[in-house]
Amino acid sequence: MKSVRATIALAASLIVCFSAVPASAQVSSLSTGCNIVGSTLTVSTSCGGTSTATFVSSGSYATANASSVIVRVAIDGDTEASDWLVFNNQAPPCELFQVIIDLAGTDAVFDMATPNPGTPDSGPGVDGVITVSGPAPSYSTNDTLWNDPSNQGDLYTRLIIDWDPGVFLGGGRSYYFQTDTDSAAANTPPTANAGEDQSMSPANPDSVVANDPGRSSPVPARIVGFRMWRKRKGAAGSA
Repeated sequence: MKSVRATIALAASLIVCFSAVPASAQVSSLSTGCNIVGSTLTVSTSCGGTSTATFVSSGSYATANASSVIVRVAIDGDTEASDWLVFNNQAPPCELFQVIIDLAGTDAVFDMATPNPGTPDSGPGVDGVITVSGPAPSYSTNDTLWNDPSNQGDLYTRLIIDWDPGVFLGGGRSYYFQTDTDSAAANTPPTANAGEDQSMSPANPDSVVANDPGRSSPVPARIVGFRMWRKRKGAAGSA
């Protein structure tokens, strides 16, 4: 049994990311946690001020740990269909009031639902974030337009999530959300590697958050931003 677990762990650490963008396209709606590796997390808390960290491949997740504030998304599978986790692993009363994810330097971009229609082949989009569970933020948005001629105004490189006083993400609490990222051919795709183990301490990430009250309800606590499914126009010349 130990050898089986070791084999699985080794396989997870050897995941390699490849660009999901077809050679004939500038953008693809498929983007996984692999595309997030190399991006930057910036957090602001009541105890530690502002801290930054880089997303690395850690087991089955792309994970960043900035002063015990952990953000992660699954390596495998489309980010749009995955629940992103923000976990404040600081001790109470330390509270988290801002998260910024900057995709600059990766081959991923955030895809907003507006304007509609947007960039060809970018697929569905989300304006800001959709709350799955946990203390819903007061505000979320995307800023910093992706600097490429193909961008029709819906692709951005930064996501900002803010909590106002009274709804901070307190120490030991978690917040789950969904957003949409696409692959962008203009940037160099990163390669995932085992990197630094940024799993949550002292326990496994899943065991840490399993008993968190913010994860107990399957009904979204509140929707911040909204999802607009839309039919995208294909690449020029396609029918």
